Formats: sequence, C-alpha cells, structure tokens
Amino acid sequence: MELDPAPDSLIQEAIAVYKGLDRDDRSSQLMRGMISSIAGTPSAEAILDSIADDPELRGDLLVPLSTAATSSIRDFDRVVDLVKAGELPPEVVDHFSVGRISHKFDANQFKETLVSLVEANPDAAPVVLRLLSMFYYRDPERFGQVRDFVVSLVLMPEVIAHINGTMIGHSWKEAVQAILRTPPKGFVSDLATTLADHADSNITIPYNDSGASPVLRDLLQRFPKESWAVLETRLRDEEGNSNFTIVDLLCRDGRMDNSGVPLWELQPSDFKEWAAQNVDLMPYFLRHMPLYVIERSDPAIPDPATQNSAKSPQEEVPIKLHDPTDAPDLGDRYVWHPLTLVVVELCGKDDLLGALSSNIFSFSSTGSRVPYLEKRRQLMTDLTKSKVPDLKLIAQKICDDLKLEIQREQKNDAQRAAGIHTW
Repeated sequence: MELDPAPDSLIQEAIAVYKGLDRDDRSSQLMRGMISSIAGTPSAEAILDSIADDPELRGDLLVPLSTAATSSIRDFDRVVDLVKAGELPPEVVDHFSVGRISHKFDANQFKETLVSLVEANPDAAPVVLRLLSMFYYRDPERFGQVRDFVVSLVLMPEVIAHINGTMIGHSWKEAVQAILRTPPKGFVSDLATTLADHADSNITIPYNDSGASPVLRDLLQRFPKESWAVLETRLRDEEGNSNFTIVDLLCRDGRMDNSGVPLWELQPSDFKEWAAQNVDLMPYFLRHMPLYVIERSDPAIPDPATQNSAKSPQEEVPIKLHDPTDAPDLGDRYVWHPLTLVVVELCGKDDLLGALSSNIFSFSSTGSRVPYLEKRRQLMTDLTKSKVPDLKLIAQKICDDLKLEIQREQKNDAQRAAGIHTW
C-alpha cells in the first residue's frame, strides 16, 4: 500500500520544529521521508529553495533533503551553487554518488555543472572525480560522455594530492587505466610529467598497489618511449645531480614481494643503453631499488575442475595463503632481476660495496631475521659467479659479512628463546 504524500504544511511544520530544537537533538530522518514522497513536484522545489535561502538550515538540511528528493539536475545545481559561493564545503557533492542518484541526470548537463564547479573551486576536483566515477561505474557509454572532463581531472595537482589509498585514489587509478586503453594525444607525457612534478613537490605519493605504482607500471610497460622520455630528464636536478624523488618514484614497488617495481617494466637492454651514459646515477638506483624477485615454492593451487569428483564436499583442498609479512619459506629462492643486474654491473667499484651493502642489509622483518639473511646470502653467492672481477670480489665480501650477521642473529635468537632480551 502506497502512503499518501506528506502535505506541504506538515513538512514546513516539521522544519519549524527542527529549527527550534537544540543542535544535538536535531535529526533530518523524518523530513527525508516526507520530502521524498513529493519529490519532483513544485512543492518540493519550493521547500528546497527556502532551505537554501536560510543560512541556519542550509548546512544541516539542504543536502540530506535534496538527495532524498532528487528528480532532476536542478536539485543538484542548487547545492553546487552554494558550494561555489563558499556556503557549503565541496565534500557535500559526494552525497549524490550514493544510491545511483546521479544516474537521474543528463550526462551533458551533469558535466556542465561539474566543470563550472571545478573552475570556480579547483579544490573540489577530487570529490568531483569520485562522484563521476560512480556516475559511469561499469557503464562505458556514460564514461565516453564525460571522458574529456575526466582526462583533465586526473591530471590536476589537486587530485594527485589525494591518491592516498582512499576511494578518491581508487577512482583516480581506475579512471587513468580506462583512459590509457586509448589515450588521447599527449596524455601519456602529461601524466608522466604530472607524477614527476608531484614527486618533486616533496608531497608523499603512496607507493602502494592502489596508488601511483600500478599506473606508473602501465606507463612504462605499454608506453615506454613516451613515458621514459619524460622521466629520464627528471632524474637529474637543475645542477645535474641525482634527483632522489624521481629515483624513489621509479624504484618503490608498493608490494611486499617486490613484484611491482615500475622501473622493472623497461626492457633491460634498452635501460642498459641509457644507464651506460649515466653511470654516475647507478649508485643511487642501487641503494634504493629492490634487487630481486622471489621464486615461490608454493605448490600450484589445484583447478577445481580437475579435482577427483569422488571427494566429499567437506574434503576441501587446502589453499596456502601468502604471508603478508613476506617472511621467506624454506623453498623460496631470491633471483636477481635482470634490470637490477644492469645497475649492479655499471655501478663502479668505488660505490658498489657501499651501495650494495646498504641495500642488502636494510630490510624489514618479522620474527627471526635469519631466514631473510640466508636468502640474501644465497643471492650474493650467485653474484660471486660474475665474470666481472671487481663485482665478484665485492659479492664475496658481502657474503662473508652476511655469514657473520647470520651467526649474530642466531645467537640473539637463542638468547630470546632463553628469555634473555637485549636492546
């Protein structure tokens, strides 16, 4: 049974009661239900207009009642006008991303409103991108209708500053990856420049798998010439010295198992040609880049389609989950990444020992450090077979140092097991 629409007078009375309450006692829930029953009518529009005109009510009631009564872009524009005037914070527009409200809007009108908002207040760009991402979610046609605007949004510094693992960061990554399927002319270079500019601004970019790293990997894997042409010029500062922020941008992987290093997407042969002309930068790379990939000993997870159908439903095949701490298993093997070997071989004798040692001995761990050290010693043992004499000698020196460190850690483990803790 449908409820009769609430009469205007009843809603106005509820608003008056609301206004007379202490702030802690106020709730818009009842009025949301009332105004939703007359959504799309002149009465609803008049009520929302009156709330928008009331400085005491607009901050509390306009957005919740507008989202409850939204029927056209007019109900959204009313809120946006107050955001542009500084009467409401930009974040309120994100309320229109809930419950597919924005799907009621014509794409061109919606885009026009959002463009005007961002032009008036660039700080609104992050939340606008988030709102748009829900508008075109899983709808290629809608995305195509606003694509040109999304292209401009993802390059804005105000948006880049918010790719911090939040939903805005997720929206940014998804939008960029969609654009990169068929990037407009100049977009790849512009995006690489934007990421480099932001890294140079000393504002931390989240190097995790929901932020910059997967996008940078995409750029270097699919568009290596265009993206590297930008990034290689940024690896030196104005005085010609190493620019650590760009080295860090390229070398930070964002994954515990080192499988997501953006720089590794370059072909080692192509990188070697550039590296040979920039050997003075190799120590900086070597100190900060992951050195190896991990060959896992985990058995392959059986395909359910190939399982013995005679097994009872309760006899599930055990699945071994990857340890998020990245503690190595006995059968795991660390293997030099080919691009890292390029850096090692070009680093130069004077810097090699310090750069390689600082990297190989610096790592986070949980529990005993012995398994980690043993894997690194095995890694360095492989390097002792190098045909480069200096590299072979330095690798052996580090192997010997790792052996001593393993012995110290084994002693510490024994003390801790006996209840003796030293700091």
